[in-house]
Amino acid sequence: MTYTPYSAFSRSNWSSTSSWKARPRRRAPEFKTDNKRTRKVYNHIHRGLHNPGHTKIMVDNVAYPIGTKTDGMRYVRIGKITFSQQNPAQKTVLAKRARTENVTRIMRSGLWGYIADSEIVDPQLVK
Repeated sequence: MTYTPYSAFSRSNWSSTSSWKARPRRRAPEFKTDNKRTRKVYNHIHRGLHNPGHTKIMVDNVAYPIGTKTDGMRYVRIGKITFSQQNPAQKTVLAKRARTENVTRIMRSGLWGYIADSEIVDPQLVK
């Protein structure tokens, strides 16, 4: 392997007529929470995360293990979607709500939403 100095990759060495172009950013797929079955599955995951006796969540006959973050909050990753308990010790609006209710955050490809006591909210999709 040959050594190439870092300066060879600096922006000043690129010509203005270079064929390099930034690729357009693809939009992440939206949450599909208008489906009755999806709402049922999301609520099942929500209840499982907030039940300390559960170590896994079954969705479509597949067991997904529940992990624990360093701050003690539980999470589960199903496909590209991550469901995680909201930490009530943080200084956010959702954390304040998590002190009185069970709040689960839903995260996927830059989009996010949350479940608060079986109410699914997708703030990025509400206009």
